[in-house]
Amino acid sequence: MRTIKVILLIVFSLNYVESYSQFNGENKEISLSIYNNTFGLPFVQFEPIYLGGEIGFTFLQNDKPITTQKISAQLGFFNHKLIANAPYLKFTYSYQLKILGTIGINVYAGLGYIHTFYPGDAYSFDTSQGSYEKKQLNQAFLLTNAGFGISYLKTKRISPYIKYELMMAGSDTERLFTNFHLGISIKLNKTKNE
Repeated sequence: MRTIKVILLIVFSLNYVESYSQFNGENKEISLSIYNNTFGLPFVQFEPIYLGGEIGFTFLQNDKPITTQKISAQLGFFNHKLIANAPYLKFTYSYQLKILGTIGINVYAGLGYIHTFYPGDAYSFDTSQGSYEKKQLNQAFLLTNAGFGISYLKTKRISPYIKYELMMAGSDTERLFTNFHLGISIKLNKTKNE
């Protein structure tokens, strides 16, 4: 049994090293975006506008002439005054297809953590019992997300992008929301042309 465990450990370690070596740790970037958050099905409602913000950091990247794969982390917050306010942390895998070195067609998928705070008074005073009752609830959920976007690649260090994202908190479709992002990606390492 011990021999089997050692063999499995070696196989998994080699697999990890092989998969990690595909990603280049030299190409790091930060992304900043603002977005409109809506609850419900995608492409149904774009107004009223409930702003959110997100900052991301790409820590693994596999760059090839036609495609780019990235693994990144994003920290964000949205303020939906009627339904919920929520900070979140998510990890995302993205795949980009480069068209003529100018436009990037991106698809995203990821997992994360979201903690929602529901609007309204946190406590109310019950005069009949002389005590406070907790009214505001907050909950933590597993966050799943998927999306697609377009980015402009001709700039050297700063690339603008738009992204449309579908996020679901927990496994209940009542907590389905969409985000339309406008943002920029900033390369932290100098390119060969600089």
